[in-house]
Amino acid sequence: MTTVSIYRLNWPDLDAAIRPGLESVQAHQLDLAGHRALRLDRVSGDHPPDWADTLNEMTGLPFDQAVRSASALLLVDLGDASFAISFGHGRHLLDRYAWERDFGLRVALRTLSPRRVAEVTRTALDTGARLDLTCVPAGAGVREFGIEQHTDLVKHIGGHADSLDLGWTGGRGGRVRLDGRDALKIRLTPDPAGLVRDLRAIQAAAESEPVPDLAFMEGIRPLTGGSRLRTAEDALAARIAAPPDGGRTGDPVGVSLPVELLGADVTGLTVLFQGRTEQVESVDLLLIRRLLAPVRLDQRYAALREATVLATVDGQTVPAETSLGQWLVADLTIDGERYVFQQGRFYVLTDSYRQALRKEVERLMAQPIGWTLPPWPVGMSERDYNEKEAGGRGFVCLDRGLVTSRVHPQGIEVCDLVSPDNQLICVKRAGRSAALSHLFGQAIVAAEAIVQGDETWSGLLDRLPEPRRAAMPRRPDFVFGIQLTKGELTPDSLFTFSQVTLHRAARHLERLGMEVAVVGIPTR
Repeated sequence: MTTVSIYRLNWPDLDAAIRPGLESVQAHQLDLAGHRALRLDRVSGDHPPDWADTLNEMTGLPFDQAVRSASALLLVDLGDASFAISFGHGRHLLDRYAWERDFGLRVALRTLSPRRVAEVTRTALDTGARLDLTCVPAGAGVREFGIEQHTDLVKHIGGHADSLDLGWTGGRGGRVRLDGRDALKIRLTPDPAGLVRDLRAIQAAAESEPVPDLAFMEGIRPLTGGSRLRTAEDALAARIAAPPDGGRTGDPVGVSLPVELLGADVTGLTVLFQGRTEQVESVDLLLIRRLLAPVRLDQRYAALREATVLATVDGQTVPAETSLGQWLVADLTIDGERYVFQQGRFYVLTDSYRQALRKEVERLMAQPIGWTLPPWPVGMSERDYNEKEAGGRGFVCLDRGLVTSRVHPQGIEVCDLVSPDNQLICVKRAGRSAALSHLFGQAIVAAEAIVQGDETWSGLLDRLPEPRRAAMPRRPDFVFGIQLTKGELTPDSLFTFSQVTLHRAARHLERLGMEVAVVGIPTR
């Protein structure tokens, strides 16, 4: 039996699911065990393979062999649900809005045995589009894959299902091997009646509750298309156009440094926007609103994505290029659902996810420390605060004191202050809706540098007074000292992705043997 890819369609009209403008396609109307079905066959003519020209150029000998590719798509209407079964490249015969994203992942999280997961593909929310694929041929417990419960997006999972009873298994569970992402890749019973029963079993599985040990993977999901994405895009454009709310609850949109620039020494910024070039000192919300103001509301989101920011980075000859949308962050509630926008993408959060993340942030804010930070006067710079207000009383100011090493020849800032108990304190003043990714990212860089070699640790000791050096732990703890410009520091007052990146940074540092705490800095 052949493994196929199954897509669940967003609407029951099979004909409307076909991509318009198709050529060389034969359509067959069918009755599949009492259900309407539509089969599409497509064959391309003989042609050289894509790599033939490259091979000819490398060897100087012509490659005269030709290939012919074929694909097919079987669409089935079961009444309460419609499916498309793809053979070969049959998916390309579907309209791109016709199929449900993450359907295969949804089925996998409801049927896979947590003890027999074979591979997982995931991406970290705070590291852009980096993907990590982990494979275990014999299968393993899902926790052995090291998935971060509150910060990793699972994009694909494969393994063996114990609970999915398909016709070809003969009632013997545990034999079904499947892979879930947008499509469900699986073997199906070939006879029409058996195929319909299999599709109904898959449909029932999709509507059931997820396996408890896998349920956390559905806590936050990316929006990749459909009406919900368009609704979120329109809401973001409207929110950018609206003025701030006067500070009563904080602006739900803000600006965060793109991950490509974390830790970089940016010396200049150039914005390319709709044919205009503008040199700017910083990318902030006022700049974004000013650039988008002349643009029609229904075109603002597209303009945000198409605009480019070129960052001149010290030590690099080629500017780092990002889209303007990668600088924007937002936390929006739309029709009762919570959406976040970060690094140019939308995500939707479940209530259980938000509650679990909040508990983790509460834990970090409840960590006991034996000292307090003094109030930070309004209008005082971070450097002056660290030097004049927090300096003394057993605190040592290291703000802007770079420590160099072979790995970081340009130098890194290990921390802003050293506490009386020799914790490394990273200090930041931030707006309520501003992401604190940069602060947490700096701590990760510093912690890894301290752990991975003696140069950074020795450089840290050199910046301390002689009597303090012997007491500095080889793996010191970190404290994030945060002052919000609007309101007190609580889990609820932190922007959603600030909570995510804080939790991720804390988990990373804790794995390195360093405890983490968070303390609010009062305003004066």
